[in-house]
Amino acid sequence: MATEENIRSMEAAMSYRVRSATIGENLSKALAHGDVALHEDGTWEVLVNPFATVNWRFGGRPPPFPCGKLIGFLFRHAYGHGAVPLGCRTCYKVQIKPRTLRELSATLPILESVPHASKAGTGLGAQYHSGVYSALFYLNGLEEARSVYKVVRDAVDRTPKLGPDVPVAIKRGCTEYEVHCGPSDRFSFDQKLEPVEAFLLSRLRPLNAASITPKPHQAVFMRWIQVAYQVGDDTYRDFTDGRRLYPATVAYDPNSGAALSQD
Repeated sequence: MATEENIRSMEAAMSYRVRSATIGENLSKALAHGDVALHEDGTWEVLVNPFATVNWRFGGRPPPFPCGKLIGFLFRHAYGHGAVPLGCRTCYKVQIKPRTLRELSATLPILESVPHASKAGTGLGAQYHSGVYSALFYLNGLEEARSVYKVVRDAVDRTPKLGPDVPVAIKRGCTEYEVHCGPSDRFSFDQKLEPVEAFLLSRLRPLNAASITPKPHQAVFMRWIQVAYQVGDDTYRDFTDGRRLYPATVAYDPNSGAALSQD
């Protein structure tokens, strides 16, 4: 049974306004859309998978932030895209931007050699992801990001299939935050949200393990090959012994009507 103190906390959290709507209004909307569920014990559950794990190969270290809860519940649903969670205020990333599957594959030894949480993969289909491929490290604070950047930039420069032309950058938080809350150097954080945020996270059920568990590396790499084929990145043939993923379609000469072979 909920105590009087818990009821007061719930009422305070639900009535807190983030931009044009209260948290209660935002969660009611998410509930109606089927994105979240509210259980009889007063706990919330995220029903929509916040990650496309089949797209990503994750490093062996956990990120310093509970990303699924912060972006998957607080930002998207409780805050209605209206505020960057306080739990993300020190999140920075060093991001490598491979241009081909060949380059993406070449980043994997770098990710394994740098002792920080990381992931590599494709954001194809993700609304706010620019470019096809990405490899990145999760860092706690700008100074840590600056230090890791130097290591990663040097490693990328010295890797034969990468080199100085492959972009490496420091970014803050998630791109989705910048889209909705302005440039990251202008993020503002309402300290009054701290107890509200702590309460909301205390009432959130663990994310569905099946939806956030990393997929086997082989399955993820096959997804990368599929994506490379879709975007016309023929470097996927490095990993198929030169074979096409699917047979070429036939084109026809507009003058003679003769079938034209395609590679």
